[in-house]
Amino acid sequence: MLRGSDLWTPWTAGARRGGFAVYCFPWAGGGASGFRGLAEAALNAGVTLHPIEYPGHESRFGEAPAPSLELLAEAIVEDLAPTWAGTNFAFLGHSFGAKVAFRAAQLLEGKGLPGPKTVLLSAAFPPGSWPAEPLSILADAPLLQRLASLGGLARVGAEDELLRLMLPTIRSDLALAEAWTPSDRRPLRANVVGLAGAADAFAPPAAVRCWEKFAAGGFALRVFEGGHFFLDANGPEILALCRLEQEDFARETPSHE
Repeated sequence: MLRGSDLWTPWTAGARRGGFAVYCFPWAGGGASGFRGLAEAALNAGVTLHPIEYPGHESRFGEAPAPSLELLAEAIVEDLAPTWAGTNFAFLGHSFGAKVAFRAAQLLEGKGLPGPKTVLLSAAFPPGSWPAEPLSILADAPLLQRLASLGGLARVGAEDELLRLMLPTIRSDLALAEAWTPSDRRPLRANVVGLAGAADAFAPPAAVRCWEKFAAGGFALRVFEGGHFFLDANGPEILALCRLEQEDFARETPSHE
């Protein structure tokens, strides 16, 4: 695994550097380009978007993927923590990326390092939870069918050759998420916001709400119209949630049910 902060964040979008930053952790098989749909919303919200690029994905396709979710989060923290000192920032993790973002935030707090003000955990089960059927062990055809039902194939296009190249990466990420059973179950002191799609067949709102037990600083749940991929259609509201203050968590943020 190659190291260096520029490798993890290949591009930025939105407001000029120096303001509030949002670091975005992609879903299984996804990369930094998956968050380009939030670029305009970031500019309007006055935040700078920093999408994370995992090894073995997109611009880092030639690298070996991380061998475990734990090592992936540790590498991100080791390389990017120096850039976070003295800054105001939030984490936004979607699906697989929610678990990576949570663990990275947990590591920062455990080391006494500057951490995110708010952690947005989107379309994901909390640690120790997973749907009854592991996806990573499915044969190619049923796995592709499952991904298509969640809208995942639309994120990469339906070309057979592209799918053939990406499927091992998707399967690897799913296996990391399924195998991850954290020994550290301490809740975060940061604000935690669970994001869910009302029609998400993979991580429904009830599952996302279970992140509340991992939130010591405050928890809110937002439910949006749509299925598993609802970020682009709700960019302004989601990025506004990154800047919630602690007092905003005295009452749970209203949901769109």
